[in-house]
Amino acid sequence: MGDDALWWLAPLGFGVFFVTLWMAIFQVVARVGGWRELARAYPPLGITGPGLGESFRMRSLQLRRGVNYNNCVTFTAGPAALRLSLPRIFALGHPPIEVPWPDITAEAGRTLWMPIVTLRCAHAPSVPVRMRRKLAETLARASGGQLHLPAAGEAR
Repeated sequence: MGDDALWWLAPLGFGVFFVTLWMAIFQVVARVGGWRELARAYPPLGITGPGLGESFRMRSLQLRRGVNYNNCVTFTAGPAALRLSLPRIFALGHPPIEVPWPDITAEAGRTLWMPIVTLRCAHAPSVPVRMRRKLAETLARASGGQLHLPAAGEAR
């Protein structure tokens, strides 16, 4: 077999390498940030349809160790729980998370230029879920009073 017959192996090899690298990066990010820990503690409750709640797509959050999910998270706030999910293309290693409202506590905080809220989940307290205060207020309204936020600037 001549070298001319194997020209297609280079692009194929690069494609396999790229896909494998992509998959590995998503697995590592899910583990380091704590998404996997949250997902193990809070798998989906099985609620579907309109009972799931109001969805807010393309939002951002930060987990532990500075792992950011910028403009790719879907938050769904309903009467029973808060659900976090990613689009399928990014979902490898990131199954949906569904946390019942009674398991969530909120802390007010601030970055250099913006007020934030940190949510903590009872069964995975080592994984902070940080978001802009404006998004947290939207989720609190959509929760039907289930999510209680401290006053802006109030330290816990």
